[in-house]
Amino acid sequence: MVALARADLEEILRGSKEEFQDDEFWPGEVIGEEEQQQQPQSQQGHGMQAGDEEGRGFTAAPGIVSVARRARLLQPLTFLLLAICAFTLQATGAEAAFKANDWVAYKPGGKTMCSHGDPYTFFARAGNSSGSPLVVEFEGGGCCFDALTCASPSYTRSVSTWAETEYLKYRGGIGSATNPLNPVIGWNHLYVPYCTADAHLGNNTPSYGVHHVGQENVLAALQWALANVTNPPTVFVTGGSAGSVGSYMWAPHIFKMYPNARHVHLGDSYAPLFGKKGYNLGFGNWKARTLYYQSGIPGLDTGDWHEYIAAENLNATANAFPNAIFSSYDSLNDPVQKTFYDLEGCGAEGCDWTKAMRKAIQVAHTAPNFASFTSGDWMHVVTETD
Repeated sequence: MVALARADLEEILRGSKEEFQDDEFWPGEVIGEEEQQQQPQSQQGHGMQAGDEEGRGFTAAPGIVSVARRARLLQPLTFLLLAICAFTLQATGAEAAFKANDWVAYKPGGKTMCSHGDPYTFFARAGNSSGSPLVVEFEGGGCCFDALTCASPSYTRSVSTWAETEYLKYRGGIGSATNPLNPVIGWNHLYVPYCTADAHLGNNTPSYGVHHVGQENVLAALQWALANVTNPPTVFVTGGSAGSVGSYMWAPHIFKMYPNARHVHLGDSYAPLFGKKGYNLGFGNWKARTLYYQSGIPGLDTGDWHEYIAAENLNATANAFPNAIFSSYDSLNDPVQKTFYDLEGCGAEGCDWTKAMRKAIQVAHTAPNFASFTSGDWMHVVTETD
């Protein structure tokens, strides 16, 4: 194992044009339309109803047409990943430091911890042979941003090593080690659990006593990854719900860690949209602004809330990394996003989250390398389903 000091990692880290229709996929310039396909409901009860999904076109890339023909019959997760990424699906990688096809728990200690002082744990699973691509996945689990919201049950407070291990063993979606339709099967996979109520962004313990130290926890996991997964050909950064929020801000740092890789991002089920109160109190009490990409992103707004600040910042980030792909999956009737938009005090379009979300996605789409899939149903976190 390569020894890597925390200071080494910190040095590395400094450094669509039309109104959407329901169930529509827009990766920029559209070059073809796929007819509507009948699809079975997920066995977990979170799948789309038969006939709900319609995929539309994709940007030309080698092999993408054949990929799309296969993807038409799949759930929207696989369609989105295959269509926007044009990944070579041949798995290529395991490192000796961790186990192929088996999740290993790591307890980094040090300054890492959960919101109420419990120890932190992250997980990794090796790919199939040396040189594998890498998935960095941020777990979701609610949030809080002041004494009142942090006294509520609106967030995950600890990481149970046993429970997380069992969940990871048997989960579907991009975590499946057995489903051949998983587009990242056989890849190295770093799973970053979440227990700090700050969307993985925080760097502070405010007066109300909750440890918003998501940055410390993520840095420990990335320090491990940089030492054990040294040269992946592709790096895919993703996260669901609150993990989606974290993925937006961590993606440029992770891409800088692996400058020679192909870079792909997917924010799953938390659009770049926040209510005014939650945004201002969150960024203030979490001290999340310390995570902004320090090498400079032209047009990045580090100030207080305005209606579409998060979407504009995602757009700026995508433009600053023109060779990367950034993307978002959302459902028009997502009850979790609607609830948290209300909790955050609403803002754009009053409290009409669906209308505001669609406008936010349109703002992000002004970047040519941003793609999205907006489902017409209520699904929250599609990457967990087959």
